[in-house]
Amino acid sequence: MKSSASNRFEDVVTRVRRGSITDEIDLEVAEGVQIVATVTRASREALGLVVGMRALAQVKASWIIVAAET
Repeated sequence: MKSSASNRFEDVVTRVRRGSITDEIDLEVAEGVQIVATVTRASREALGLVVGMRALAQVKASWIIVAAET
């Protein structure tokens, strides 16, 4: 995947929801703006992702889903 400033976000991990195989990681990119990433449990553990740490998210355009809060 080619990387550019438009698809890289340096974020703070605000929540980790553990699943049986994959985990959801919430990243706050701006006040009130969240990215939710799904990663395997093994990847989360290998990266050491925990609440409060800074993380770099690289997002491919075809992976984006936009939803409005209802």
